[in-house]
Amino acid sequence: MSPPLAQMPPPARSLSARLLVLTIVFVMVAEVLIFAPSIARYRLAWFEERIASAHLATLSLEAAPNHRISAELERELLRHVGGYGVTLYKPGWESLMLSSDMPPKVDKRIDLSEASFFDLIGDAFMALTRTQNRVIEVMGPWARG
Repeated sequence: MSPPLAQMPPPARSLSARLLVLTIVFVMVAEVLIFAPSIARYRLAWFEERIASAHLATLSLEAAPNHRISAELERELLRHVGGYGVTLYKPGWESLMLSSDMPPKVDKRIDLSEASFFDLIGDAFMALTRTQNRVIEVMGPWARG
């Protein structure tokens, strides 16, 4: 008489299947915990680079007599900044502004000095899911103090 064969558990209930599922779940959770802050930080760095470019563009206004420059130079500065307009507010100074003839309607305003970590993550995911272009107004602190 031969010994009885051990019953094999169904594939879905085996230890190997459970470990595989747990591994997949933990890897996906780790991916989300790494990816979400990464895209938010990338977006924040991109906005900060745009603000730094805008600060450089306003230096030409500060250096110009009567804070006026030619229309051609203004267009070139805005092209370099990658925006429709730049406004520099300094306490105790008049505002300096570069702008295109007719800037489009602003779809979203972001103040980097008040943006929280979770706001940045939410905005980054919203930007990933949008299909049409939009105009964003970004405000941030003056780089020179």
